[in-house]
Formats: sequence, structure tokens, C-alpha cells
Amino acid sequence: MMNNFVFPVAGQRNRMYVLTGVLAIAGLLFVYNLFFHHAPTTGIYSTPPPAKGMPLKPSITVAVKAIQVYDKKHAVKAMHLPPEVADDPTKEIVATGLLKPSEGGYTVAAV
Repeated sequence: MMNNFVFPVAGQRNRMYVLTGVLAIAGLLFVYNLFFHHAPTTGIYSTPPPAKGMPLKPSITVAVKAIQVYDKKHAVKAMHLPPEVADDPTKEIVATGLLKPSEGGYTVAAV
């Protein structure tokens, strides 16, 4: 008679522990998505500062040989480049790349 009384209580406790565990895991997943999982930022254009150890001065002027560049009209359309690059006739797109710090990645261009 004693065993019949103990098992339902233990079963209820087990269900309570399972439910608490499921809620705790759901809460942790929610917090992870809220704070650590971000979609990549798009539409931001900036000029990065020089690399560490590379001062702006002294600099020298060198003659540049002819280099291949991307068709600027196509690059502006494909990459949605800002007007600072699109409208400046002295700037050309010399390299592009796709960085993947996140699922969406970032598209970069060397001007």
C-alpha cells in the first residue's frame, strides 16, 4: 500500500523537473538569439582607418602601371556603392570580396 502512494508523487516530481528543464532550455535559447545572434548590418559604407603600425606619414608617390579595374557602372549597381564612390571620377573599383563574419556575410570593395 505504501508503494502505490509514493510512485504518483515521484511521477509528478519527474514531470515537474522535465517541464522546468524544458522551460530553462527555451529561456536560454531565447536569450542567445536575443543577444548573440544578429543579422548582418547592411547599407553601411565607411573608410577604415589605417592598419596599426602603418602611419599616414611619411608617404611616397610612385608611378602606377596600368591596372585592371571593374566596370564602375556595373559595380555601382551590383554592390549599391555610395555616391562618394559612384560620382567621383578619380575612384575605381580594384578589388571586391565577400567576408563571412556571420551567416549573411559582408561585401567589401577596394577603391
